[in-house]
Order: sequence, then structure tokens, then C-alpha cells
Amino acid sequence: MAVNSIRGTTGSSSVGQTLFSYSELANIIPISSPPATFSYVAWAISQGKTKANILSGTQYLDYIASNGYTTYRDSSGNYFAYKEFTSGTTTWNAGPFNGTNADVLVVAGGGAGGSHHAGGGGAGGYRYETNVAVSGNQTVTVGNGGLSVQATDIRGANGQNSVFGSITAIGGGGGGAWSGDPTRNGSAGGSGGGGSLGPSGSTWSNGGTGTSGQGNNGGRGRHDSNHVGGGGGGAGAAGADGSWGTGSRGGAGGGGLSNSITGVTKFYAGGGGGGSGESNPGGTGGNGGGGFGGTYMYKASDGIANTGGGGGGGWSVSFMGGHGGSGVVVVRFPLSFPAGSI
Repeated sequence: MAVNSIRGTTGSSSVGQTLFSYSELANIIPISSPPATFSYVAWAISQGKTKANILSGTQYLDYIASNGYTTYRDSSGNYFAYKEFTSGTTTWNAGPFNGTNADVLVVAGGGAGGSHHAGGGGAGGYRYETNVAVSGNQTVTVGNGGLSVQATDIRGANGQNSVFGSITAIGGGGGGAWSGDPTRNGSAGGSGGGGSLGPSGSTWSNGGTGTSGQGNNGGRGRHDSNHVGGGGGGAGAAGADGSWGTGSRGGAGGGGLSNSITGVTKFYAGGGGGGSGESNPGGTGGNGGGGFGGTYMYKASDGIANTGGGGGGGWSVSFMGGHGGSGVVVVRFPLSFPAGSI
């Protein structure tokens, strides 16, 4: 028998009453709607909710689905809706979440590795704020990663800032490159870029400084018979100095930080590894998207997109540094329904 209506169930205030005709169901549960919408209708009816309650709840779910939100349930049984921004600048409206407190992750673009005898790029600044009051329109910007230039002695470019309303994460510092003071040093940023070789002789060059509360300093580079660049700083740790002597290699990028705002634990804002000369390996990238440092035979790797990872430091014009990874912005709300619908 064809189903042409849904009636109230036993124990509800509408037992035997037709809540929705078939044509009404077709309007509130279109074929394109996510399964969650129908599940909500079935549940709401079983709880004795009124027709007006159910309509407000389905409209709420439809708004979430059609405006780019993703919903999930955590291990404690709590439901959340989040929206992830991965590029550009936009004006976002809080919609039905107006006046609700949100958790917000803002990660800036990572710095690029230097181009020549170079340090790794620093990770983009990392900011995670909880219980942020959100209302009306908010400006959201996702910063691009810095670019490495295929030229001698050019420091990597800093990453761009990311923004959510009043929350700003600072772009990662570019990795230093072999040149005269002060351009051989790593740049300051969300996390600082790694230092390069520095002047001739067994001397160190400094990494850039990180921004307090957002990242850490880059590691130092050293000019001796082995030529090693420092690792870029990460959100969770400073970049390592290049190691020299026995076992020489570029400094490792500083590790990033983990976050489960999307329901899946991910690492963000790892620093890029420092470049290394001769037959020595480049530094490893920090957990959280940091690129691997280059060598005299291999190009450094780029920071991973939408992590804020720093690019690996380069070794020569032929094997240049890696570009920084772009940032990301995520806003998450506890999933609740309009008053009276649950």
C-alpha cells in the first residue's frame, strides 16, 4: 500500500492525526536532502513534536546542508556542525547560529623555504579559540603560502595572514638564504623561518622569531664543510638547528599541533626542514604539513595545502626551496535545533 501521509505515533500528542500529507513531505524532504533530514522528521514525530516544530527543525537542517556545513557526532555523543574555509576572502553570515558561541581554528599560510643554501620556511601562525561569541557578518580570509624564488641568495617569502573576524593568525616566516647580513637569516612570522649557511667559516646564522601564542622560532644554519640550513619553526616546537660534523643534515622543521575540530584529528602548522649540501640529507618537515628540505640533488618539497606548513629549504638554483602551504579557517558550532523543535 502506498504511503501518502505520516501520522502521530503512540504516546505522542497527535495520535491518529495526519501531520504531513505526501505532498507536504515531498516539500520538506526533497530527494537531494541528506538522510539526516528524514531521520530528524521520524524522530521528531516519535517524540510527539508538532508540525510547526518539525518544519522549523527541517529548515534548520536544510540551511546547514545547503550552506557548506558538515555535521558529525563525537565519541561522547555530542553533535556538531562545522564550516571549513580553504581559500580567498569572503563575508560569512552566522545565519541560524547568530548569537551562538563557536570554536574557531585559524591557521595562516606557511613561509617558503629559502632558495639557496637555505633554511626551511616557518609554519603559519596557529590560533584555536573556544567559546567565541559569533553574530552577524564576519570577514574570513585564508592566507596563501609564501613563494620560493628560483634565484641565488633569495630568502623565502612569508606566508599570508589568515583572519576570522577579530582573530588573526600571522603568516609564517620565510627561510633564510646564503647572502650578506641581514637577509641570510630566517624571517620572523607566525613561526620563524630557519637560518641559512651564514658567512664563510664555521659560524651560525639565526632563524627568525615566532609570534608569541602562535608559533616558535626557526632553527640556526651553519657554514662549515658540510653546509646545513636550520628547520623552520612549528606551532608546537621550534625548528632544529642544522647538524654538522658526523651525521650532518638540515635541521628538522618544528612539529605542529593536533586539532579535532572537524571530528578527525589532524596536525597543522609544521615547519619546513632545512636544506643540506654535499651528500647530506635535508631536514624532515614538521608534523603538520612541513616540507622536506632539499639537497644538491633534490628539490625541497612544498608545505601541504590547508595546513599552514612551511616549505623545505632549498640548496641551489636548480633545486630550489619549497613553497609554503596555504592556511585554513574552521568554525564549529554545537548542533542544536530551534526552540521547541527538540
